[in-house]
Amino acid sequence: EIENMDILTSHFVYQRGDQVQVGGGVANVRSLSDSMASDPVNMLSAEGGNLHDAVSALQRSADHKLFYGGMRAIVIGDSYAENGIGEFARYIRGTPEQRMSVDVFTSGNEPQEIVKYKAVNDFSGGFSAESIMRTLESENLAPRCTLGDVLAALAEEQVGFAVPNIAIEDEIMRINGYSIFFGETKIAFLGAEQISPLGFFVSPHGKGRYYADAGGRTVTIEAQMTQKTVHVEESADGQLSVAASFTFDMTVSDIGSAGLSQQETETVKAGVAQQIAQSAESLLALSKNYGCDFLGLYKIYQTKHRAKFYSIDWPDKIRNMQYSVDVQAGTFENNLTNEELWR
Repeated sequence: EIENMDILTSHFVYQRGDQVQVGGGVANVRSLSDSMASDPVNMLSAEGGNLHDAVSALQRSADHKLFYGGMRAIVIGDSYAENGIGEFARYIRGTPEQRMSVDVFTSGNEPQEIVKYKAVNDFSGGFSAESIMRTLESENLAPRCTLGDVLAALAEEQVGFAVPNIAIEDEIMRINGYSIFFGETKIAFLGAEQISPLGFFVSPHGKGRYYADAGGRTVTIEAQMTQKTVHVEESADGQLSVAASFTFDMTVSDIGSAGLSQQETETVKAGVAQQIAQSAESLLALSKNYGCDFLGLYKIYQTKHRAKFYSIDWPDKIRNMQYSVDVQAGTFENNLTNEELWR
């Protein structure tokens, strides 16, 4: 019976010096139907000298059998991520009732801050993190990373992946960037300004907000990706080349940008296209610098050379790749004239 199980709404793993801490938020089933109950989520936590000992201690601490099927978020502490998540991934994969669609995050915040976090419409940190991520994904503003995504990337061994990072600042939970993993280990961090270009590569759709100059005034533009082509080719001598081409529809997104002339419009379109190209190139440069394919280029390569992929040094290919980015402006919506606004 559901009331005879401890239902995890979130699960975390952190490194504490030489100790591993695991735990999560456990739904207080009674509080969900009792307005007098004090807290809808209890925090369950345990430590050990290694992950196995910590998990064993956690299971001994639970009042009932742990139920993993209701989890909304898996949170990996920064220190643990930097030491390698392979053992945790293998453990979590084997937990009963586990869903591959659960969202995965990293965070530098304390576990209790996340577990006990309450938004207006969510009763726990796990639900809040999931809601934030799914809203961002539905608006094409940031890509999700699920447990299935992590396990698939780890199975490839030679590639990387990007995990959204939770930050709670001034009592507000937000996604402030992405942790970049190479295999099992976190090696870099992408700031908030790099979230949009990451989505351009790893999502079918993407959106970003940009600022451009038009005759001395700053214009705010929302750019929606409408077309994407990424070619990953290999020359006869083994040189990898990546050619990315994007098309964006652009929309004036603030009142102050209304009434652009045709010349100003062309200037803005060119300026935004240049910014997008530069941000995309910066991610390719970072991938090349680390020899870490966190942009999913290997998936494109595998469509033609799947068997060969497992016999080559893919990180070395990435370190020596050549790349180019082309960005074109599609439609441009600028219907906010001053006259129409005053009407």
